[in-house]
Amino acid sequence: MNKTAATIFCLAAVLLTAGCAGDDLGFYKKGLKQGQETAGKAKAGRDGGNASAYRMADLAPSHKPDAKSDEAGIWLQVEKIERWVKTAGNRMRLAPLNAYIEKVTCRVGGIYCKDIRVYTMRAPGFNAAMYPNGMMHIRSGLLLRVENEAQLAAVIAHEAGHYLRQHGLQRLRDIREKTNSLLFFQIALAGAGVPVVGDIAMLATLAGLSAFSRNMEREADGYGLLLLSRAGYDPGEAWKVWRFLVKEKKADKDAETPSFFVASHPQSKERLDTLRDLAAKMQTPSTADKGRERLAKVVLPIRAGLIRDELHLRNFGPFEFLMDGLIERGDNLAELYFFKGEMHRLRNKKDDAQKSLEFYAKARKAEGAPPPEIHRSIGLVHQKLGHGKDARAAFRAYLADNPDAGDRAMIKHLIGKLGQ
Repeated sequence: MNKTAATIFCLAAVLLTAGCAGDDLGFYKKGLKQGQETAGKAKAGRDGGNASAYRMADLAPSHKPDAKSDEAGIWLQVEKIERWVKTAGNRMRLAPLNAYIEKVTCRVGGIYCKDIRVYTMRAPGFNAAMYPNGMMHIRSGLLLRVENEAQLAAVIAHEAGHYLRQHGLQRLRDIREKTNSLLFFQIALAGAGVPVVGDIAMLATLAGLSAFSRNMEREADGYGLLLLSRAGYDPGEAWKVWRFLVKEKKADKDAETPSFFVASHPQSKERLDTLRDLAAKMQTPSTADKGRERLAKVVLPIRAGLIRDELHLRNFGPFEFLMDGLIERGDNLAELYFFKGEMHRLRNKKDDAQKSLEFYAKARKAEGAPPPEIHRSIGLVHQKLGHGKDARAAFRAYLADNPDAGDRAMIKHLIGKLGQ
């Protein structure tokens, strides 16, 4: 994708989605309150007499906009994006993963299951986005940051809340009402890095839009909790996702000041406290589902590749925090210790070389299996330290373990340079 296309796509994502991560705390409780009221009606024999038939949305299942409405025009534009997404090179097409994500989505979405389509995109970092027509994106990096299925479901339920309340449509209409075509053009140019005039007016408008979006986020949080609970998941897992992200952000010493678009999210302490308090007040059975093993079964076979994506960013503070969290969970420690070693090798600060060797040694002894390139990495560190004998031994072990390695010729060349 060229720079212009990327700019247009990103702008579309900002303007058409409900920008995730939500001044009126009552918005948190709207979904829960409405869900309780409709459930009460169902028990009283209304609403079909079925407690699962609650309507807590602004649209019915299988909703399609009127062809003459502005909503239809918005859907048309979003469907163009979705066609691109379906064929995008970084869309993950692993059948077990996609089937699993669809199953979780249908569990929290209920009667709206067929209306919400989730695309997992191969990209590091945490993010999810919901579009007005039911298309949802989640980054593969999200799979590393959730501890269990309930936390993954919490993210999907939050995004589903945006869809059910038509926040994407409301957001675009709000932009149209608060801006004119010139200002809209200025925002587009600003996103492309082109200086514009009228910055103060534009910033004021953006500030108003972000306040509107924060209330959407709060509302989606509340609806997300209700969906989570109704699906049998533990709603107490939702706030833990946000806690992890807040801590990861603090680990990033080089993070820039958030933009107005990022500022659309609720304040961290507010969100943590409110989600935790609301979950505690919900009548959650002790058997509420977390689903740690189900998530691990799907993620562990692909985890090494996802960790490499994170490491390629060379943002070592958040990466180390992420790795320490994964190590605390304890799945395939050999793999995780290897990547801690890789972090030290690539960061290359004082004492990092020795630390990398220590983590490689732990990886070789730990539960599970380290990636096949571990001896190559050990050899590279020894070579850097001037340990020729140890480097040769490690490189030879790498070739013995990987006879069809694509870099076999290069490694043999390195062995030759190190002498006998």
